[in-house]
Amino acid sequence: MLKIGWSPGRLWMFFLLFNLLIAAVMGALLRLAYLYEFSWLDFVNFRHGHSHVALLGWVFLSLFSFSIYYFLPSDRAVHPRYNQLFIGLQFCVLGMLVSFPIQGYGAVSITFSTLHTILTYFFVYRFWNDLKKNDTTLLSVQLIRWSLAFLLISTSALWVLAATMAFGMKNSETYYLSVQFFLHFQFNGWFTFAILSFFFRQLEMEELIFDAGSKKIFLSFLISSCFLTYALAVAWANPKPIIFWLNSIGVSLQFVALVYFYKLLFPRRRSIQKTFSGWFQSLFVIALLSFTLKIAIQTFLLIPYVATIAYTIRNFVIGFLHLILLGSVSAFLIGLFLKKKWLPYTTKLTRWGVGAFIFGFLSTEIILFSQGILLWAALGFLPQYDLILCALSLFLPAGIALIFVDFLFALRKRSP
Repeated sequence: MLKIGWSPGRLWMFFLLFNLLIAAVMGALLRLAYLYEFSWLDFVNFRHGHSHVALLGWVFLSLFSFSIYYFLPSDRAVHPRYNQLFIGLQFCVLGMLVSFPIQGYGAVSITFSTLHTILTYFFVYRFWNDLKKNDTTLLSVQLIRWSLAFLLISTSALWVLAATMAFGMKNSETYYLSVQFFLHFQFNGWFTFAILSFFFRQLEMEELIFDAGSKKIFLSFLISSCFLTYALAVAWANPKPIIFWLNSIGVSLQFVALVYFYKLLFPRRRSIQKTFSGWFQSLFVIALLSFTLKIAIQTFLLIPYVATIAYTIRNFVIGFLHLILLGSVSAFLIGLFLKKKWLPYTTKLTRWGVGAFIFGFLSTEIILFSQGILLWAALGFLPQYDLILCALSLFLPAGIALIFVDFLFALRKRSP
């Protein structure tokens, strides 16, 4: 399973890239919809399809795959149950890909979403039990355990969402806060902690040892901040001073965690540079800088006025979500797939694809945040803003398509 063959491993990699490409194409179409009217496209429903494929089809299943690779011995990793779970989860993603753009939150899409959640519980139960033989003193093991805990916490909001829709409360504060609860503990919990666990696991495999005291402070502060920073989403509906104070404490703890993160890495910086060397090192640098910038931006939310701006200007919201999803998460995952040679890494096609992806990410982030600043300063819109953003967004699916095509070419060159 862990090798890329027409075994489960190749099938997994095929669907991961397929999901990423579909999500990128859908995102580009949403940008194009600002310029041209598509009679067949319901913007809100299509956006739901885009987000579900991106989050559940690409990120979730990539984290699923690397969790098994990094933390389970070969005899447990190749158990057929994990392949069955992957196929079941992918089936749910395909169901959501078709149903969400057509009906939005309807009977079919909710059924697939519910089934995906149930399979998630099976995965967590199975993986947690298989994880027990790992050394719990390792930072990577502690991080992956907390990532699973946050995954379970995030899914509790889905049941609240189902209840609010069943009782006709779709536009209520409860509905909004439940959506934010799910996204917060997915992005800042499950995604972030899992990515960090893979990062430290790779370094531990290189036999790098980290200071025990710094590890403890880093982890405890990061966990606490994840819970407390949900207060920013609550502030939208309940802007009381205590809510802003809770968020302020959360982002302060998160900043301290960042300091200790670099305190852990700095003495081992030369070894880390060798570990993540190669032409694809830029992907790891982007992921690291995006993670740092994410925390830096959230630290500025200590100022209530800035916090209010952060969740009222949509350009900032989209830019911040993409900073996490494309920068911290996707760039790291693609780089890790390349490092592990699950993707071809010596061909020009993949290099062009990675270059296009990086350019598309960086350029769209610059435009989104620049436009957000202009709106905050009441200076209007950038000239041809929608056209420029749409054109730059096309580099993302183009780059991913090149990587995907190169992967397919590599399959043809290898024996089954």
